Amino acid sequence: NYQQYKEVMGCLWKRMEMPSKNWRGIYKSLTLLEFLLKAGSQRVLEEAREKLHRIRGLEHFTYDDPDDGSDKGSGVRTKAVQMMKLLRSEKQLNKLRDSYKKNKSKFSGMSSDGGVSSGGGARYGGYGGSSGGGGYYGEDDDEGRTKKPRRKKKHSNKYYDDDEESDEEEEKKRRRRKSKVKKSKKKSKKSYEDEDEDE
Repeated sequence: NYQQYKEVMGCLWKRMEMPSKNWRGIYKSLTLLEFLLKAGSQRVLEEAREKLHRIRGLEHFTYDDPDDGSDKGSGVRTKAVQMMKLLRSEKQLNKLRDSYKKNKSKFSGMSSDGGVSSGGGARYGGYGGSSGGGGYYGEDDDEGRTKKPRRKKKHSNKYYDDDEESDEEEEKKRRRRKSKVKKSKKKSKKSYEDEDEDE
């Protein structure tokens, strides 16, 4: 969507021109730009090359923390230098974009028979499910290995009232804590009495 593209890129360039005390926002905008260069449209690359001077200005970014005097601008400088190298090297940029596309297709829910799966949706938090391909026992992944079934997470029993054994364990823990508190009170009381006797 062109409107959303303009909003995102406009915000990105504004963030890069923020005062140096907002160095975190500047660093995050460079990180986002790096991601968009890998994963975004060709339009992002063209705009970044047009506004190369803004990134070049960040190669000498400095900000010293007023509290401890530490240099907080080193991350921004490093990221700006990386971005400049990336934008100047067409070969490196294409390699980065290709590797991103390969990884994206690898993790986007392709099943072993080549069909696209839905990935399980929100019901399972996006980690595959009954309707999603992949993750079933006995299926092969891209390298011919058989996938193991996913284990369900065990929930802590302390939240379930129907489990009598866990209730007993909780009661024992509570008693132990109570006795420790009593012992520590006795020790502190005894030490106060000893001090009174010494005086």
